[in-house]
Amino acid sequence: MLNTQIKSFGAYIPAHKVSSAQLGEKHNLPADWIEKHAGVEERPYFLTENIIQAGAQAARQAIKNAALELSDIDCLISASASKMRPIPCNASFYKRELNATHSMMCFDIDSTCLSFVNALDVAACMIHSGKARHILIISSEQPSATLNWEQKESASLFGDCAVAAVVSQTPKGGSSKIILSLFDTFSDGLPFATIEGGLLERPAWNYSENTHQKYLFDMNGRSIYKIA
Repeated sequence: MLNTQIKSFGAYIPAHKVSSAQLGEKHNLPADWIEKHAGVEERPYFLTENIIQAGAQAARQAIKNAALELSDIDCLISASASKMRPIPCNASFYKRELNATHSMMCFDIDSTCLSFVNALDVAACMIHSGKARHILIISSEQPSATLNWEQKESASLFGDCAVAAVVSQTPKGGSSKIILSLFDTFSDGLPFATIEGGLLERPAWNYSENTHQKYLFDMNGRSIYKIA
């Protein structure tokens, strides 16, 4: 068991909301198609902010809610699939956005939808080993930037937002613990949720009008459901 607690949360939800009816009109779908198929009435989209700005807002709130100072954070983990750039890591952008000048380890964990729980497990192990006292995890996602509206079933699901958590050691006498964690990866599902383009498999110079869909999010929801 790991004596770890989520000390606080913070969140940033953009003010700009897009209704299913608006998306339907934009993408030549019946007014009620998206809400009927996705079950989503509206979703927030980043309009002027980016994932780093949004994540930093959530982080400031989480640190404040934990009654800590930024200088108390020993490690910052970015846990998300959305990337500001291939290099450097999101976490380094967050450190700059937060104006953190103290020594602080920063790195990314990307296991797509499971990024936060993987980061929580890593953070708990670091705290249990004594390597860190307080760890800030930031998950900021902007799927709207890479949606493929020719796959309307998946494109209609997602919105943009950011959350953050401060993870710390459970105080003496406290009851918060990670009792057990178990992770497994089913690589047979690799083709079912992917963005092929942009890095080494399909570099940016390969982009053209004929290949542009390879640079957008591709998901086979039915196959993911079956393998899960």
